[in-house]
Amino acid sequence: MITRSINTFFAQGTVSSTAMSLTNAAFGFTATQVAQADHVLISVDTGAIRITWDAAKTVPTTSKGMVITDRNWPLADIVGTINAQNIQMIRDGSTDAVVNVMLECG
Repeated sequence: MITRSINTFFAQGTVSSTAMSLTNAAFGFTATQVAQADHVLISVDTGAIRITWDAAKTVPTTSKGMVITDRNWPLADIVGTINAQNIQMIRDGSTDAVVNVMLECG
């Protein structure tokens, strides 16, 4: 049997009108934690966000990026260390969003 150790880190932060990555102070993740994350789960408690994680590091805007709304699916389920490092998000609309992020590093 193959087993692996997984370190899991959780943060909740407010996403506003400026695009931000997971190393933004609102979440408090370190660059090392994000670089080691091979799985990221993101949900929204209040408001809505637009999110990108492509190789081109596209900066999301209020009209560009995948939309995740409060307490509704889809939940962002992002796999891969490069994808985790490329995640950027911005609020969708005029109301700040409260966002939950779970990093799995293993």
